[in-house]
Amino acid sequence: PTDVYLYLSNVANGYDAIYNKDTKIKKTSINAIIPRIGTGLEYGAAVIEHFNKNLGIFSCASGDGLLTASNKMKTSQRLSQNKVRVPKTIFANQPQDFKFLLDKVGGLPCIAKLQAGSQGAGVMILNDELAASTSLQSFSKIGVNVILQEKIDTEKPTFDIRAYVVGDEVVAAYKRFALDDDFRSNYSLSKQGEKIKLTDEEIKMAIDASKAVGLKVSGVDLMRDIEGKPYCIEVNGNASLKGIETVTGIDIAGKIIDYIIENYKKSDNINAAVMTEEKTVNNKNSIHPPQRKTEITFNY
Repeated sequence: PTDVYLYLSNVANGYDAIYNKDTKIKKTSINAIIPRIGTGLEYGAAVIEHFNKNLGIFSCASGDGLLTASNKMKTSQRLSQNKVRVPKTIFANQPQDFKFLLDKVGGLPCIAKLQAGSQGAGVMILNDELAASTSLQSFSKIGVNVILQEKIDTEKPTFDIRAYVVGDEVVAAYKRFALDDDFRSNYSLSKQGEKIKLTDEEIKMAIDASKAVGLKVSGVDLMRDIEGKPYCIEVNGNASLKGIETVTGIDIAGKIIDYIIENYKKSDNINAAVMTEEKTVNNKNSIHPPQRKTEITFNY
């Protein structure tokens, strides 16, 4: 999305636009957008906002939702605000009071996270006092904000759960196993997973988590402790489809497209009214909005 330009008109009732270089993108040619942004998220979120809010084009993710999901602490805050259970968590700027911070998350071992990161990057385990003090001192010296989080012990082998949410439904879920020498459960690292049946509580938790962050389509990461109590760990706005489709055999991309096709029409009455107004301004004799072309591209 970094190749496009966003234009704001000085006319109060509209005429904002998006340009691909010097060519205006006709909003009547686009039914919906499916954001899949890897790099350039800050600019990409602004592009999504422009398409969705300024031009009235349906999107399965908001720019704000993607930015929130990319920020681990902000995600946890939104989850807690919306009564979604998270592990004990504390956020520190240039941490100093090591014992206090560690005690607040239940002691050692605990999980340390950087604000941003995917596929397990920026996540580490602090097993003992030496590792904890060394790591926290390093973060403090270089001015890095750090998240400390309670370690959730699962049944063996260690696993977490990826639940793929589309609208008001969990369309697929699977266990992701950690490697024997790694605590992180991530398919991109271990290539190990299996299907799982979620409890009603876990299904509700995943859907509520996606909504709390502001996403209609997301990959929600859960952990189930040894007593079976679930916790929400993260919400991913650009969740990979490869692992979950490979393990479950479910065509999630197709379900996302079905959701888009069904739901963009619900918002089309508003868009049609806007287009009719614009058409009338340009042509007093025309009262019908132009036909819109259905064209969906999905890359992953």
